[in-house]
Amino acid sequence: MNEDKIKGQWKQLAGKLKEEGVLDEAGLDALDAEARAETEEAVRFADQSPDPDPAELTTHVLAD
Repeated sequence: MNEDKIKGQWKQLAGKLKEEGVLDEAGLDALDAEARAETEEAVRFADQSPDPDPAELTTHVLAD
């Protein structure tokens, strides 16, 4: 997914949440920080994980 599209979707969601009174700017900032931290942790986990065994390449493949 292209980064500009993601940013646009985030801005649209943020605007809707503010408009509906669900979150204010501080709440949106906290949500953004939490999402970024979770994403960074997932990337760190993936980077530190060993590569899969090449023999497992076709495991759980349902189609040719």
